[in-house]
Amino acid sequence: KRGKYQKAEKCFLESLRVTKQYLPSDHELLSDTYHNLGNVLYIMGDTRSDEALVNYKKALTIRKTTRGEDCISVSNTMHQIGMTHLQRDDTKAAMKFWQQALHIRKNKLGSENVKVADTL
Repeated sequence: KRGKYQKAEKCFLESLRVTKQYLPSDHELLSDTYHNLGNVLYIMGDTRSDEALVNYKKALTIRKTTRGEDCISVSNTMHQIGMTHLQRDDTKAAMKFWQQALHIRKNKLGSENVKVADTL
């Protein structure tokens, strides 16, 4: 399994390299790649959590700028940042991001949505 995640990491890094040649560094398409790279690094475990956070935060910055502060994709990245902080045993930081994600999801999706329950 580890080999598949390493391969995925290489693919996302190559995607970023190529995409940055043609698009500005804050283009919204890059946010998805940063988010997905963060997911791969998160799955690879706590030894890669610092790198996961860096990529999630890049995705979050771009998503807030291009899609708006209260976009569902912003809440998804906030949720993952919270998960990464939990992986690092920083529950206080995790709760901060989960609360923000929950607020967005409740406002956008309603309190009965499965995405809201996922954040609880």
